[in-house]
Amino acid sequence: MTARSVLAEPSNDLEALTLGLVLAITAPTGDDSLEALAHCERLAGGMTPEDVAEAKRQARAHCGLTETPEEAN
Repeated sequence: MTARSVLAEPSNDLEALTLGLVLAITAPTGDDSLEALAHCERLAGGMTPEDVAEAKRQARAHCGLTETPEEAN
């Protein structure tokens, strides 16, 4: 993702998935998080594994979370 804010209106699937993941992470309730994740799963189904991994990385970075051990390698 470029210097655009992750919370800006998404212009492609990568940005949409990143936003959805951020919403799932920061949702105020578990039900809201599960709803956001359901949308993310549908969207990710049409994306490459590399793009899904990038969206996850960007969402974690936006939320101040660390990399998974797999990503660190």
